[in-house]
Amino acid sequence: LIQTVGAQTVHAVTAAIGYGPAHVVNLHAPADAGASRRIEAASRMAGLAGAIWAHVPIASDDPGARAEHAASEAVVRARADGLSPVANLTGATKLLAIGAYRAAARARVPCIYLELPEGDTDGVPQVVHFGDGEAIAPARDPSGLLTMEVIATANGYTLVDPGSDPSRYARLAEHFLNDPDAEEETHAALPRFAGERVPHPDSPLWRAWQAELRNPPAVAVLAEEAGIVRRSGDRCRFDDDPRSDDQQRRRTIERHASLLNGAWCEVAVHDWLLRDASLRDVRWAVLAERPHPL
Repeated sequence: LIQTVGAQTVHAVTAAIGYGPAHVVNLHAPADAGASRRIEAASRMAGLAGAIWAHVPIASDDPGARAEHAASEAVVRARADGLSPVANLTGATKLLAIGAYRAAARARVPCIYLELPEGDTDGVPQVVHFGDGEAIAPARDPSGLLTMEVIATANGYTLVDPGSDPSRYARLAEHFLNDPDAEEETHAALPRFAGERVPHPDSPLWRAWQAELRNPPAVAVLAEEAGIVRRSGDRCRFDDDPRSDDQQRRRTIERHASLLNGAWCEVAVHDWLLRDASLRDVRWAVLAERPHPL
């Protein structure tokens, strides 16, 4: 698989895991070297572990001619190894794509372009064949392999938290949806700092987060059932596990405060999305961070 790649990476990962090639040659501008490496990392994560990768920078002076030369060399090497090359021209600049196309057309190598057709319903790119080479269909549907982790990796992120199952909050969310007055009363009873970051447990402000809340009785019952608060009569406190480390305790209370402060609506949306058979890998509370570039 010979690909012209740029800053947008997911389409190249889609082609790589769809065709399952033995060799992948990424042609990229020097500035997109990191993106090319992320394409490899994401493809390997998606199951393309055995492929051999080459990352070929195309200098900015006459990139069309340089891409044509690099693609021609890749075609010759592939055929010498008994492989049937395919060129994916979806990414990178037009000049790189034109150069790679010239090489492919001369060698009668099939070219593909990935696009979402008008009226698309499944989100899986359509493979458009062009050029003189014989059309080659992908070996498999890549959509099931494009997990949140793969897409994050392709874009240079690491999932610090892959997401949580919010089903235990679903009854509380449903109650708020059906009783706006209870939601308004709950919101009004929250401390003024409920939307702020939780301080460290050894901070004087920590005690303020442990102050009693006055939630409507039905809300208090459902919130305790969900593990958000601990009840004592008609009074509540945010629940957390004192045995956890400080960072975990802070994150737990922040999440609990956010749920009463409006994030319950996210839970309701999550519950609704799970009912749609056309959606997959639906997650809640994913935390992504961008590490140093590859």
